[in-house]
Amino acid sequence: MDFLKTSLINWAQHIEEMEFYKIGHSEKVANLAQKIATSRFFQLHQEVVWISAMLQNIGITRNDTAILKKHRQLDENDWSTINLHPERSIRKIKKISFFHFMPNKNLVEQIILCHHKWYDGQGFPHSIKKEDIPIESHIINIVDTYIAMSSPRPHRNKKSKKEIINELQNGVNSQYHPEVAIYFIHEVMPNLEQ
Repeated sequence: MDFLKTSLINWAQHIEEMEFYKIGHSEKVANLAQKIATSRFFQLHQEVVWISAMLQNIGITRNDTAILKKHRQLDENDWSTINLHPERSIRKIKKISFFHFMPNKNLVEQIILCHHKWYDGQGFPHSIKKEDIPIESHIINIVDTYIAMSSPRPHRNKKSKKEIINELQNGVNSQYHPEVAIYFIHEVMPNLEQ
């Protein structure tokens, strides 16, 4: 696993250098998602969550990056383009030789495909909702959202912890799985520096 972990970190950093995210975004998401997944509340397979979180954004293209760098609110066309990245991520990882030998590769694919899927069925892609979405996807979704909101973006400033909590609370039962969101807000966020 050490070789795989090192390879994925290097690969994510290379993509992040060429693309929009600051170096370390994927690794921050992966490490925090893994910590939550292995808590006594969830007790999920930590390597599957970590790998899925590291690979979630590899389908982001230069066109997506140009959209994300805009100094304005993103419009519907912008979001339609960006929303394709989970499927592009799956196409890319299927081209990686080690992926075909990875245990739980079907679960990793499903987690990546659904990492922006809302609990109520909105979001992208697919028309699944609630418990049909892997719990690991819900965890990655809320962690990725938190890290994105707590970081400045060209189209908006970094949000305060209070603003983030309000947004997460407003999304319980719609965007966020209720158990994941409540655990994140009450058990994880108090221990996070912003």
